[in-house]
Amino acid sequence: TSLGSTVVQIKNLTSSYDPSIPSFLNTLSSLSGKDGYWLKVNEAVTLDVDGTVPTGASISVKSGWNLVGYPRSSGEGASDELTSLGSTVVQIKNLQSSYDPSIPSFLNTLSTMAPGSGYWLKVTEEGTWTVGSVSESGSGRGLGKMGPVAKMGWGPVVVYPHVSATVLSEVSVGGKRVSEGSVVGAFVGEELRAEQEVVLANGRSYGTLNVNLTGRERVSFRIREAARGKVYRVAKVMELGLGETYGRAEELVKLNAVMAGTGVRILSYTRSPFGFSFDTGKDKSYTVVIC
Repeated sequence: TSLGSTVVQIKNLTSSYDPSIPSFLNTLSSLSGKDGYWLKVNEAVTLDVDGTVPTGASISVKSGWNLVGYPRSSGEGASDELTSLGSTVVQIKNLQSSYDPSIPSFLNTLSTMAPGSGYWLKVTEEGTWTVGSVSESGSGRGLGKMGPVAKMGWGPVVVYPHVSATVLSEVSVGGKRVSEGSVVGAFVGEELRAEQEVVLANGRSYGTLNVNLTGRERVSFRIREAARGKVYRVAKVMELGLGETYGRAEELVKLNAVMAGTGVRILSYTRSPFGFSFDTGKDKSYTVVIC
């Protein structure tokens, strides 16, 4: 690309690309005009994008915040462009301006939308945003695609209009790699903030998570093991910050879940000062969490 070696990271709500890490940790392989992206560079640079500008597009949106693109050759007014979503629109904004149909016009700072820009769009229900003129059949209101986690009973990922944190991890259950099709999820309390199907490589399993945050938050993890059809909790709890990356190619974050029935036997303990001893096994690792 025109950005050359200045690229540090590119990501949208679910996927990311970092040129400094192995390819199997990158989950973003191509860019779409329908999506918005966060782009981090190490110096000021101009991004040149080649390709044909479409006359319009149909973009699936879900209830809550969506990071969308604006694939148009010329900018139109925000209120006109959002007509296809009807009364479901709560707000649309970029880094500088915003439009809210429920407030007086003089309070809205987003009047004309900029072609090629990314926007945060909040709606009250799933639907299809029709931008410009499209030739696809059924381009009116419709249902967005349901991700794999919704099928697992975790529900949809909750999104907030902030840059996410990225966690580069090695995923395991009982110290062993998980099977193909397994999924790792990140939670704040019981709220799902990220989910990603694992990648198998080099005899191990990996997951790159873009975790949605409201600020600095404590995040826990769960693994849905496909072969066993079970969900396991990871003991590790991390405090994550907006826009930060955790883990690197040579030292990934270890997300290891302990299988039920594989706990250790406490041999003795004292209350004051607190202490305890337990059985250990050969070639096994243990995580002690004090609550």
